[in-house]
Amino acid sequence: MSKLKVIIQGQGLKKFLVLSSVFMLCLLAFKFNVWAQGCGASDYDCQIQELQREYDARKDAHEKNKTDLANYKKQLVSIQQKIVYLDKQLKETEKEILEREVDLGVQEELLAARLREMYKRGRELTLLAL
Repeated sequence: MSKLKVIIQGQGLKKFLVLSSVFMLCLLAFKFNVWAQGCGASDYDCQIQELQREYDARKDAHEKNKTDLANYKKQLVSIQQKIVYLDKQLKETEKEILEREVDLGVQEELLAARLREMYKRGRELTLLAL
């Protein structure tokens, strides 16, 4: 009995999938048919006029998009130039920091040598004072 239920449920699922697929195909077929609103399927002049009105309505927005795109391209070039400049400046700063670290190391060595000498002299004077 349970095998029969599984078979019936499987057939029901298959029917559902087939019917839903057919329904989706019908929706897609109707979606891709382009008809101008208020015009008959054979009234080509009306459809052309309707499409021309849509084109004219979108033309201004398209022109604005073109100018925006040109401005964005200019901004992009400017930002890229700034990045190149900042990259060069960063490399120069890194080089300067490295040079300063080397100079600091040399100064530390000199200071350590002076302190050793002062310490030695101080010890010699205290031994002589005794």
